[in-house]
Amino acid sequence: MWLVRLSIYRPILMIMIELFLLVLGIIGFARIGVDLFPKIDPPVITITTEYPGAGPREVETLVSKIIEEEVNQIGGIERLVSTSRENVSRVVIEFKLETDARMAQIEVQNKLARIKSRLPDDIEEPKIQRLDFGDRPIMKLALNVGNLEDVSLLDPTDTAQRSSYLTREYAENVLKPKLQQVEGVGEVRVYGGRIREISVELDRQKLLLWKLSPSDVAQAIRKSNLNLPAGELREIPSERSLRVIGEFSSPQKMSEVVVKSLPGGKVVLVTDVGKVIDGFREMETLARVNGEPVVMLEIKRQSDANTVSVAERLQKLIPDLQSFLPLANKLTVVYDGS
Repeated sequence: MWLVRLSIYRPILMIMIELFLLVLGIIGFARIGVDLFPKIDPPVITITTEYPGAGPREVETLVSKIIEEEVNQIGGIERLVSTSRENVSRVVIEFKLETDARMAQIEVQNKLARIKSRLPDDIEEPKIQRLDFGDRPIMKLALNVGNLEDVSLLDPTDTAQRSSYLTREYAENVLKPKLQQVEGVGEVRVYGGRIREISVELDRQKLLLWKLSPSDVAQAIRKSNLNLPAGELREIPSERSLRVIGEFSSPQKMSEVVVKSLPGGKVVLVTDVGKVIDGFREMETLARVNGEPVVMLEIKRQSDANTVSVAERLQKLIPDLQSFLPLANKLTVVYDGS
């Protein structure tokens, strides 16, 4: 009742209040962020562990069960699910809703640190991730492989695999750092294209002849491919650190590694039991756009960044990136989540 009485006896005051609220609404509407999902933090932790060369049974026995037994001691767990498949173990921990997801992640990290010695030596470092609905790509860019014979900087005799490798290297070393500098960009992931790999193809008969095993060769290469500190050199008034450079500078250096020493000063080299191949890793991911091979750049935003604002900044940057690309390459937006 008092509001009606105030409106009758103080009309100018009420008009000023309404105008003030209207201006606040306009300013708030202009500045409000637009996003697809609300900002929530569900207490779900995922542990992904890669175990190259292992079958599902070995992954379950040697990795998944050990992780399950350890993390199951954490309080507040609602559900614990593990999946073991070839080369990969995945453990999903769902906590009660009132659990702080960040504190739960720290507890999981501490538990994994305690069992590190019980896990196989050949596994990759376990990856611990919190479930985040905003942790999805906001934009995907495709860099076509193209016909690199038109690029004067490259050898015109390059094969298609070589061209794919060079395109990925360009995306990793040039485009990715520039995209990461954009305000609000959290991660840029590159996939597709060929990745260089130097492998050793062993001859079984030669290994038997010299009484060697593949692990002997692998161990010799691993020990030789190291950079080690060698102390300090003090010359008043200066001081210098010394290092022994042992990393391979070329495939030829790897083939000259000594695998075994024989009586009389003779040695068995890697090249005596096999050959070093400078080639490409077997492709695990393949990216295509309209049937043509491409290298894909997947862009994710920071957790506190707005999707629309980050996408607008990226759209403004793309023409600049396109201007200094090699003539044979073209950068295309294939997905925009804004």
